[in-house]
This record gives sequence, C-alpha cells and structure tokens, in this order.
Amino acid sequence: MMPDAVVYLVRHGRTHLNAEAVLRGHLDVALDDQGRHQAQRLGHTFGAVKVEAVISSPLLRARQTAATIAVTTRAPLTIEPRVIDRDYRDWAGLPESTLRERYGSIDAAPDIETLATFTDRITASLDDVTKRFAGRHVIVVAHDAVNRHLLASLVPAPGGDPAAITQRPGCWNRLERNGTTWTAPVVDVMPDEGTRP
Repeated sequence: MMPDAVVYLVRHGRTHLNAEAVLRGHLDVALDDQGRHQAQRLGHTFGAVKVEAVISSPLLRARQTAATIAVTTRAPLTIEPRVIDRDYRDWAGLPESTLRERYGSIDAAPDIETLATFTDRITASLDDVTKRFAGRHVIVVAHDAVNRHLLASLVPAPGGDPAAITQRPGCWNRLERNGTTWTAPVVDVMPDEGTRP
C-alpha cells in the first residue's frame, strides 16, 4: 500500500558551530567545507528521486543544503519559516552543558522558546506540508532539534525521548504517513552509507 505522504527529513550539513558543539538556534552561519561536501552528497543521493518540492528552514545552513538538493532533483525550493531551529535567544553560541550546569536542563533556562511552542510550530508545519503535497514526495531540510522532536512526537518508534534520537549533520530520514499514523522506516542515514531513498 502506497503511503499518503512521504517526507524526506534532512538535517543540513555541518557548520563550524556544529564542530564546536554549541547551541546554534537562530545564529545564521554558512556550511563549512565538510558541510558543503555533505550537501553535495545529499544532492547526489536524491538526484534520481522524484520529489515535488524541497522545503527549507530560512537559515543559511539549511538553505545552502536545500539549494544543492533542489538543483539535482530539479524540484522547486520553498522557504518554510516554521521549520527554523529552536530559538535559544541569548544562549545561542554557548555549550549546552553551560545551561545544564546552571539550570539543570535547557528547558529550564530563561527566555528560550518553550518546548510546547517549538513542537506545536514544527508539527503544524509538517501537517501543512503533507496536506499541500498529499500523495507526493517532498524533502524538508531542517535542523537537529527540529528533526529529533518531529521524530519523537510523530513516530511511535524511534519516538519517546528526542535526546535519544541521533541526527548527524548531513543525514536524512524517511517519514511515511498512512491516515494519521506516521512511521520512520529510515532514520539518521548518511548519503555514503548505501541506503537509497
């Protein structure tokens, strides 16, 4: 049975902030050399896949990754503001451990976008995307936190704790929806690992 919707959920390629292991949030940085290579590999991976659209977070690192994929798939590129990374505000650029030491968790730190607001925003966006492209394949290029929380909230397995879900820079996931049920037959795969979309 063909799924009602197929979404390839991609994490953008690496940036120097990923390499430094700090909170990125809305800091708008470009891909580094490794990230550009990862974007090229993602473009190669999806080059033969018929997709209707490549949808990207507005942040540069996601747009650069999405643009490479859009060129090889020949699919139109659309910016979707609601799949932007979680807003860590003034805490962006600091190690996650700083917030854990000071407040016990990221969620307890003041002024950060609440987890409920963040999750509502990204799930509403995905719902709208799947309605707009019902029965067709789309690629959504987003961020670590976006991908992990979407997987945790929509998919019974690997769901649960978003922190337990790995999303390496430059990875992709395949989400399928049948009716109201989501599954994730592919999670956290890198282009060079041999799995095909």
